[in-house]
Amino acid sequence: MVMNPAQGHGPKVVVRLRNGSVIKGYASRFHAHNAKDLRLVEQETERVRIIPYKILKAVFFVRDFAGNPSYQDIKAFPMQDRPGGKESVIRFEDGEELFGFVQTAHPDRNGFFVFPADPESNNERIYVVREAIVDIADSL
Repeated sequence: MVMNPAQGHGPKVVVRLRNGSVIKGYASRFHAHNAKDLRLVEQETERVRIIPYKILKAVFFVRDFAGNPSYQDIKAFPMQDRPGGKESVIRFEDGEELFGFVQTAHPDRNGFFVFPADPESNNERIYVVREAIVDIADSL
């Protein structure tokens, strides 16, 4: 099935899978609370994909698909432009660390939202899948 993303089929996302794969597209169906899959319209092919949460690492809601490849997000917590929530460092099973603000992380849900610590980040918010993380540490 082919859909036209320009017709409002969801926000821009970059989906990172636990195996390291990356898929860019539009989240046409995203349920943060105990859903079993993500429905995504791929950016390049406009193909609809159903991606099970169990293979997801995180869903990055982005401003722009291209971003700035040379930009590295700041791994610190600025004193200004703070979105609220608890300063946290999320460590993924692949070793990546994500610095951000966690407002609510219910233990009985598939995951939770993180708002990036870096106000210049291309990411507006990130949905982190609980099974893909090894640790959540409060910032010191």
